[in-house]
Amino acid sequence: GTHRTQRELPRLAILEATVDSAADVLRLRAGAGGVNVSISREGAQAKAASLFGAPLRLADQGDIAAAWLSSWLASSRGGAGRRGRGRGGGGGGDGGGGIF
Repeated sequence: GTHRTQRELPRLAILEATVDSAADVLRLRAGAGGVNVSISREGAQAKAASLFGAPLRLADQGDIAAAWLSSWLASSRGGAGRRGRGRGGGGGGDGGGGIF
């Protein structure tokens, strides 16, 4: 996969990502739209990453979240969208979720 920054895509400033741990749900929201994705920790392979030099472990949250985010980003870039699928072996969240 690849990363994007708010410097490249200023619209990322309005994206809200929250986790409801009790319900195991990832919520992505931007403006009036958003998506809820069931978090699957089983079988998800965490990937090493860093944010401003601080190490992180990240897990892919599946095709539903990726599709919504790609569509939302593409709408702000004249249809450019995500160039690759970016799913390097992880994969929670494919089993449920809803776009609203």
